[in-house]
Amino acid sequence: MGGTNSQRRQPVSKIDYQALREAAERATPAMERLLMLPVDDDLLSEQELKDYGVDIDALNAFKLLAGPETVLALLDERERNQQYIKSRDQENEEIALTVGKLRVELEETKSKLNEQREYYEGVIADGSKRIAELERSEEQLINERDHAESALDDMYFAATGDRPEWSNWFGFSDAVDAVVDRIADLEAKQPSPVVLEGLIKAVRFYEQVKRENPPVETGAWKDAVDWVLKEACQAASKESDMAIAASYTMHLYCDCLQCTDGKYKSPDFGEYIGTSWAGCAKEAHKDGWRISKDKTRAFAPGHKVLRVNK
Repeated sequence: MGGTNSQRRQPVSKIDYQALREAAERATPAMERLLMLPVDDDLLSEQELKDYGVDIDALNAFKLLAGPETVLALLDERERNQQYIKSRDQENEEIALTVGKLRVELEETKSKLNEQREYYEGVIADGSKRIAELERSEEQLINERDHAESALDDMYFAATGDRPEWSNWFGFSDAVDAVVDRIADLEAKQPSPVVLEGLIKAVRFYEQVKRENPPVETGAWKDAVDWVLKEACQAASKESDMAIAASYTMHLYCDCLQCTDGKYKSPDFGEYIGTSWAGCAKEAHKDGWRISKDKTRAFAPGHKVLRVNK
C-alpha cells in the first residue's frame, strides 16, 4: 500500500467527523471485497488488488483519516463523554433525590396547611357560634332587663301610686327597696289580710338574695323580683278593692226613723252591707233599693226619697 507514509495525518484536534464518515462508507465495500480474497493472497500488490476489484484509494483514504491518533482521540472523547454522562447521571440522581425530598416536604407542608386551615376554620366556626351565643345572650339580657324594668315599674306603681323615674341615682334596687319599705309600713299600720303571708315571704327572700347577689345579674334576683311583684300586685289589688268599696259605701237614713242605719255598697257591685231594717214599718225598705246616678239619693218602692250621706 504505497503512498501512506508520504501523506500527513490530519491533526487530532481537527477531526472531520463528516469526512471520516464518508471515508468509512467508501472503504466498507473495498474491505468487504478484500475479505473475500483467498487467505494465501494477503501478499498481493496494489495492482493485483485493484485487479481483484478492491478500491485501494478508498482504503488508503480511510487509513489516513482513521489512524492511531484519531482512534485514540475518539476513545478519549468517548471516555470524556462517558464521564460526562456519568456525571450527568449522578446530577440527575441527586436532582431526583432533591425533587423527591422536596415533594415529601411539599406534601408535609400541604398537610400542615390543611391542618391549619381546618384548625382556623374550626376557630372561625367556634367564634361565629360564640358570637351568635353572645348576641342571643345580649338580646336575652336586654329582654330580661326590659321585663324586670316593666315588672318593677308596675310593682312600684302598685305600692306607691307613682311611676318610677329611672336614672343613675334611682335604679332597680332603689325601686324594690321603696316597695319593701311601703309594704313594711302597710304591715305596721294595718296588719290586715292586705299584707299577705306570701308577700312577706317574697320580701324576705328578696332581701336575702339582694345580700348575696348584685341586682339584675342573676336568675335568683330576677325570681325574687318576680315573686315580690306577684305578691305585691295581689296585695295592692285587694287594698284597691277595699278602698273602692269604702269610697262607695253609703249611709241611708229613713225619715220614718223606724229603721237603723244601713250601709249600701257601690251600685257597681249591687249589694248591701250591714243593713238592718227590722224596726221599719215599711216593708218596702227591706229590698228593691236603687241609688241615683249622682249617688245623692236612694229610692225604695212605696216610700219617698231617702237622704244619702257618704
